[in-house]
Amino acid sequence: MVRDIEEGRQLSDAMKRHPRLFNNVFVSMIRAGETGGFLKEIIDRIVEMQEKRQGELGGEKDDLPGFDRSAKTADNTTPLS
Repeated sequence: MVRDIEEGRQLSDAMKRHPRLFNNVFVSMIRAGETGGFLKEIIDRIVEMQEKRQGELGGEKDDLPGFDRSAKTADNTTPLS
């Protein structure tokens, strides 16, 4: 993803290229934030939604639905650890 962004792609486009890590809802929300000029607010909202969802599910704080933490990057590391 870093390479995608360094090459000039938008964050949403970089995320879309990794569907095992980012679901369509998050990609669409990020794209709307980029287009509308309120990306920070969208990212804050996603974080808030996930924290609330974790509280309701009683899950671990590090578990983020919509993000696949088991997926590996090209260098065989877990990107969200």
